[in-house]
Formats: sequence, C-alpha cells, structure tokens
Amino acid sequence: MTRKSRLLRLLMTFVCSLVFVVAAGWIALWTFQPVYQATCILEENTDFLLQPLFADRPLESLAVREREILFNPIVLDPVLSDPSIRDAVSLSNPETAEPNLRRNLSIESAGSRSRMTISYIDPDPTSAATVCNGITESYLRQRNFLHAARISNLERVLEPEIARVEQRVEEATRRVEKLRNMTDLAEFDLTGNPLPRLKDKII
Repeated sequence: MTRKSRLLRLLMTFVCSLVFVVAAGWIALWTFQPVYQATCILEENTDFLLQPLFADRPLESLAVREREILFNPIVLDPVLSDPSIRDAVSLSNPETAEPNLRRNLSIESAGSRSRMTISYIDPDPTSAATVCNGITESYLRQRNFLHAARISNLERVLEPEIARVEQRVEEATRRVEKLRNMTDLAEFDLTGNPLPRLKDKII
C-alpha cells in the first residue's frame, strides 16, 4: 500500500466519521424535547414537646421519613383524579398517567434533616408547576389528618393521667383549706404559742 492510498483511506475515514457525527447531532437536535422541573420546599415545624412522641425514626431526615407517604395512593390518587392536573402533558394519557407521575416525582433533602424538596418534571413548565403544587397540597392534607389523629390518640392516652393529676390538685387544695381553717381556730397560751400542735390536728 502506497503512502498516497494510505492518506486517501485516512481522509475517507475522517469524512465518514464527520458525516456520522453531524447526522447524529441533527437527529438528537430534531428529537430533543426539553423538560422543566418545579420544586416546592417544605420545612418541618418541630414541636420540642411532642416531637419525640411522633417521630418513629427521629434520626432520619424528613425526606426519608416522608417518602413512603408521598408515594402512597392516599396522596397520589387525589392528584390523578383532579381534572385540572390531568391536563398536564405527562398525565394526559390515562394509561401512562400514574407511572409517569411516579417516575417524574422526586423527593430530596434540602440542606438539613428538617427540610425537604418535592419536585416534578414535565415537558411543559406550567404543567410541572401545577402538578408539583397539587402533589404538595395533597401531601399536606394527609399529613395534617395523620397529625390530628395522633394528637387525638395522645389525648386519649393521657386522659387517665390528667384525671389523676387533677384529683391530686383537688386533694392538695382541700388540705390547704383545712390548714387555713385550723390556723384560724388555734388556741394560744399566755406566751402566744398555740396549745395544740397544728400537725397533730391535721393528722
């Protein structure tokens, strides 16, 4: 093989590679579909008195603890049943709406254990924001419902103890009143000292 034929072969290889790269670039550009992401940031309102009773896994971040409920049907079904949200590009097909919703939804920590982000991607920016807001609102409704249920259960558990404390307060109040009455009726000798000892009378 001569030097000239070798150079010609290298040139043809380069031209073919260049044509292939340009064609691939045009195909990618032609088929490219941009996606937009909408994000909501939530922060946990920590109640230092009640939080230890509510946090099943306090060492885990808010995103890890809430992932299960966010992807639960109790949160996603109301979103899928909302006609205004179903107009989103990624949810317009009834057969692929739920898989797309789960695939395009993400939850991450937002810099601390008490913060998280709820994000949704869609080919349309307005749809991305609408779906993200719908998911967040549905999640907050369910979270408030679960929180109220826990508060109610906690109140039922504490009711007997509260009753016992109230009874002790009433008993202490009666003893104080009795002590006050005995102090008023105590007899004093010539030196001003009470004849009966108050503690003996109380007993």
